[in-house]
Amino acid sequence: MKKTAFWLILLAVVLAIAILVFRSPRQVDPASAKASPAKTSRPGSTTPRTVGVAAAGNQANVAPAPEATGDSLVDPVHVFDDGGAVDAEFVARYGVKAPDVARLSQARDAAIAAIAALDVSHVQLDPGNDDNVFRGTVAPYPKEGAAVHDQFYGLLREILGNDGYGDYMAREYVVPSEAVAYEILNAGLFQKEFAFDRTVDANGQPVIKVALQRVLHFPAGTGGLAHTPTDVKSSIEGNIRTRSELQAYDSFLVTIAPSWVP
Repeated sequence: MKKTAFWLILLAVVLAIAILVFRSPRQVDPASAKASPAKTSRPGSTTPRTVGVAAAGNQANVAPAPEATGDSLVDPVHVFDDGGAVDAEFVARYGVKAPDVARLSQARDAAIAAIAALDVSHVQLDPGNDDNVFRGTVAPYPKEGAAVHDQFYGLLREILGNDGYGDYMAREYVVPSEAVAYEILNAGLFQKEFAFDRTVDANGQPVIKVALQRVLHFPAGTGGLAHTPTDVKSSIEGNIRTRSELQAYDSFLVTIAPSWVP
C-alpha cells in the first residue's frame, strides 16, 4: 500500500512539472533569431534591397519632409537628371559638395559599366541569328546585381549622412525613362530582350532597327499588388546607324552589338 501511494505521488509531481513547462512562455535566444528586413515598394521602382550601413558623412541640412497621404509621394527627388548627370536640385537640397558630386558621377559610371559587363556574361543569343538579325535575352542575376546596387547606395548614404539618406529614400521615385537611375536601382533584376534587324528607313537608306525590352517581375504581395504576380515592362526602339547611337538605349547594347554595327 505504501509502495502504491509513493508511485502515485511521484506520478502527480511529474505531471505537475510537465504542465508548468508547457504552459510557460518560451524564451528565444536573440542571437539565434534571424530577422528579415522590412521592405517597401513604390510604383516605378522595385522592392528596395537592403543596403549596408555606411559611415555617416556630412550631415546635410535637410528640408522638412512634406506631408504625404497613403502611398502618394510628394516632392520626389532624383539623384540624376534626364541626361544622367547628378541633378542640380538634388545637390541643392542636400548640400552636396563638389567633390562628392564627382564621387557620385564616378560611382554612376562604374555601376553602369559593371551592369553592362554582367549583362554580357548572362546573355543567351538566339540560335537563328544571321547577317540580318541579331537577337538575344539577358537572364536576371539578382545576387551580382545586388552588389552593384549596394555599392552605389552605400556611397549615397555615406555622402548624405543618415538623416539626408533617410529623407532621400522617402522621396526617391525612379521611372523607366530615367535610364541611369532605373538601371542602378534595379541592377540584376531585369530580364532583357533585345533585337537588331537590318532594314531601310522612310527614304530607303539602310539602317539598323534596335528594340530593347526590360521586364521586372514582381511576385505576389510586392510591387503594390496584394494577390497576383505581375511583370512591369518598359520598351524602347528606334533606328540607328552607328554604335555611338546605341548609348541612348543601353550601355550593354554597345558592348554586345554585332560586328556589322559600325
